[in-house]
Amino acid sequence: MLAFTVTAALTTALFFGLAPALRATRLDLMAEFQGSARTLGTGRSRLSQGLMVVQIALSLVLLISTGLFLGTLRRLQQVDSGFNHRGLVLFRIDALGAGVTRANFDGLNRRVQERLERIPGVRAVTFARTPLLAQGRWSSNVLVRGFTPPPGTSTSVNMNAVAPNFFATVEMPLVLGRAFNERDDAAAPKVAIV
Repeated sequence: MLAFTVTAALTTALFFGLAPALRATRLDLMAEFQGSARTLGTGRSRLSQGLMVVQIALSLVLLISTGLFLGTLRRLQQVDSGFNHRGLVLFRIDALGAGVTRANFDGLNRRVQERLERIPGVRAVTFARTPLLAQGRWSSNVLVRGFTPPPGTSTSVNMNAVAPNFFATVEMPLVLGRAFNERDDAAAPKVAIV
């Protein structure tokens, strides 16, 4: 990618720098210095005039696009995302397949969490299987005992596995009920927050 970028930059610089230089070598210097009526204001070729128009048009499009983009970013900062994103750092650990199995993945998460909590200035560390605002999702069918969904109704729901302190860390308020705690492990009855 770097080689392509360097090659494209050099090619562009040579092409657009060489063309005016070659054109300048064909000038009649005596006529230019005398400032004859033929050369004043009419010495530009159609190619250079066309390139100037294209450059101004592209610059205008770029300026307008930048202004619209900055306005969108400003409005996005005012959208309530449902959690406190200030000072929040998100990252992903893709350890499965790199010698880490599903069985020891929870232990790895616990060790990473403990190390991150020891960093000065870090107030809380949490874990989520699917990161906040991620493009990926984890979904599954959920059936409630004793309830038959009407025909054509989807029973698929988006889910996430989170650490017990997830909601407190991201300051996401619960409307009713309780958050997860350390007793909610694989041996305990299954619980969910809707």
